[in-house]
Amino acid sequence: MFKLKKFLREHWVKIAFLLLGILFGWILFKNPLPSLITGNSGQTRNSLGYSFINPLIECDNNGSDTVEKYIPFEAETKKKIQDEIIAPNPGVDIAFYFRNLNNGPWFGINANDQFAPASLLKVPIMMAFLKESESNPSILNKTVLYEKSVEGNLVSQNTIINKPLEVGKSYSVEELIKTMIDDSNNEALFLLGNNISTETVDQVYRDLGITIPDIRGPSDYISVKDYASFFRILYNASYLEKATSEKALQILSGSEFHDGLEAGIPKGLKNAHKFGERQIVNADGSTVKQLHDCGIIYYEKYPYLLCIMTKGNTTTTTTTLSDIIKNISKIIYSEISSKYP
Repeated sequence: MFKLKKFLREHWVKIAFLLLGILFGWILFKNPLPSLITGNSGQTRNSLGYSFINPLIECDNNGSDTVEKYIPFEAETKKKIQDEIIAPNPGVDIAFYFRNLNNGPWFGINANDQFAPASLLKVPIMMAFLKESESNPSILNKTVLYEKSVEGNLVSQNTIINKPLEVGKSYSVEELIKTMIDDSNNEALFLLGNNISTETVDQVYRDLGITIPDIRGPSDYISVKDYASFFRILYNASYLEKATSEKALQILSGSEFHDGLEAGIPKGLKNAHKFGERQIVNADGSTVKQLHDCGIIYYEKYPYLLCIMTKGNTTTTTTTLSDIIKNISKIIYSEISSKYP
């Protein structure tokens, strides 16, 4: 007994570390650490019961393996877009932002250039309503009567077949949100705008650290990098609750605009996106046309976020802009699918 006590006194530090090691090993066995390569705990959206979100804490991974994997992919992709899309269209300003949603690496071209967001701003309005619904669920069931046509007060639309609302018919707020997003319906936007305070919508921008739109300010004030934040935050459910973020992206997956991002990926591949268009007439009579598309492409284990903004001059057609978006989307998908078949 005396020898045992002497042994314990002389070696208690080693014994303590041994016991701690055994305890730590048991904890790791029961609760594995998240993978450093994927940035994912091993739980998938399906295992969590969601189809559109991944409510895991996203953190950028600067490990050498990931960086080495993305350096050639980034270089090849940017060169291809520069040579095949940007160079042949000198009269068009083009910006794109790509982000892998598994582990966070991103890259882009002209990612901080400023554009007019146009109908892209319908997403934060939807988020404002959904945020309020978390404390007041009845707001989505509230009905709004469309008393008279407001078409003459709205910005014209060219790239989408807009399904007009019926005068004299009542719509729920949820129905208006859906048609505002899916059909980019400006009438629905008008009605929703009359049923929510400016402060409530502005709070979404403040919370996310994005410039609040100002009708007195310049038309070009948002970048692809900033705008992409809305989709990244919805995907990670880091602003809205999980079920609410899922609802938002599910609505966005029903977009009727198929000539941009969606045209560059295989038919049937799940995606959630929003487009925006704007035509501005200058004092000298010249026009500036803008077309953007931003969203999430759910490519198997490697979902990614892609945001593209374009701006052309008087001679630029909307078809030219939509083809640019389609072809960039096609290049990104081709590179992703070849690297991760």
